[in-house]
Amino acid sequence: MNALSKITVISISLSLIGCATTSKEKILRNTLMAAGVGAIYGCKKENYPVANAALYGATAAAITGLASLYYYDPEKETEKLKQESALLKEKLDQFEKPTLIEQGNSLFKSQFPASLAKLVQPGEWKRYRIDQWVQDPNNQNIWLKQVEMYEVIPPNNGN
Repeated sequence: MNALSKITVISISLSLIGCATTSKEKILRNTLMAAGVGAIYGCKKENYPVANAALYGATAAAITGLASLYYYDPEKETEKLKQESALLKEKLDQFEKPTLIEQGNSLFKSQFPASLAKLVQPGEWKRYRIDQWVQDPNNQNIWLKQVEMYEVIPPNNGN
């Protein structure tokens, strides 16, 4: 194995080991791998193996680099990341903010939940769906899952 073949094998090994995360890194990795494969193929030729290795390696790298530029479009990747970020933010907001299920502003227009009718005389009420865990203040080993919340607004007596 000549020196060019050894360098090619080492560069292919290093590019395969490396973890490409961005478009530029993926394009560089693919170009190096194509150059290595082209160089190895060129070394197998009987006449002028070093020249053929350079020719095939450069050609394969150029073609792969151009194809990778088309395939790994940074704008597509950026748009995909923005959409994923917006989706995750929306899911996070669902945990932080309660979801309004029902509401009413008098006992005549909307039925007041029976579970709260015994406790208060509301002017307006709102029922929310929540999903959160709360630690019991009296015992740190007990966690309570809260799934519903009622907001009761006292009636306005014309004040």
